[in-house]
Amino acid sequence: MPAEVNPLCAFKTKTAPPPPDTDVPSPCLRPVYDLRRGNTCSDGFYTTLPAFADQTLSNIERRAAPIIDGYSRHLQAFLAEFPRSRGEYALEFLVLGMVVCRYEGAAQKTPRWIVGIARDLALARDHSLAAKPLVDWALAGLASYALAPQVGRKSNKRGSAIERLACLADWLQSTDEFKHEATRLNNWRSYLAELSSEKATYWLHAAVDLFQEFECIADRTLGAYTRGVAPYLAREHDHWRRREDLLMCGKPAVEYHINMVAAEIMNRGLHDDYPALRTKSFSSPHVCAAGAATIAKHTSTALTSPALPAIPIASSTG
Repeated sequence: MPAEVNPLCAFKTKTAPPPPDTDVPSPCLRPVYDLRRGNTCSDGFYTTLPAFADQTLSNIERRAAPIIDGYSRHLQAFLAEFPRSRGEYALEFLVLGMVVCRYEGAAQKTPRWIVGIARDLALARDHSLAAKPLVDWALAGLASYALAPQVGRKSNKRGSAIERLACLADWLQSTDEFKHEATRLNNWRSYLAELSSEKATYWLHAAVDLFQEFECIADRTLGAYTRGVAPYLAREHDHWRRREDLLMCGKPAVEYHINMVAAEIMNRGLHDDYPALRTKSFSSPHVCAAGAATIAKHTSTALTSPALPAIPIASSTG
């Protein structure tokens, strides 16, 4: 039986202690999202999720099959990416719409000099462990006063699709909280640059429309499992304003819903690929992170999904 990638397992939340001279409260111990939904186990969630993932993929396929065809070919032929399941490519189109819808306004409204400073700080953190505490403190200030306040602001549609994605990718990379999303956004930019300006703009708008439709349907289908997200953001999130991962901890329920669907789709891809592996391994759900690393090693491809904030959850398979 293959190891499954499931970031929704019942891991205990572990957060690094704040520097001695800061006054950052501990995260709330109540679940921010609860896969049991008031029941004794999470079986209902794992029954609902596959059907909703099927519905999501069907909707994307119906609306965006041509762009998914072209994008998957581009990744394999020009970017030398290892082939993945069609569902994963479809999910990337949905994530494209989410990132544009949620963060393009922030990317446009944040001054370029702020983006440049944030990018330099992120690079310094990656290259110097000794400087990390000071860099984290500086990034927390930038996130609190210059980056996070811009999230959710309305974007303008001026410029080509490629120019808009370049600006957005630059902002995502500067935050150091959206590395996976920034990489995939640059892949989309590489592919859309091969299309006419009109077609690229059309597909960018289509991705946003799909995401907005997903947001409404997901709230009806999965919203019962994420009822604690909005209260958490209203009640606790302001206390995190001196943390460098402020943006990660401030994601709305829809990003949790996308992550849930991503876990389901990627697990299917692992199941499909498992019989062809030369070396097969097993891991229990409680060590799924180690299992994911093993599968990624044997398939020679990175298997990741949009990350969830490091905050409490409740999950039990009964």
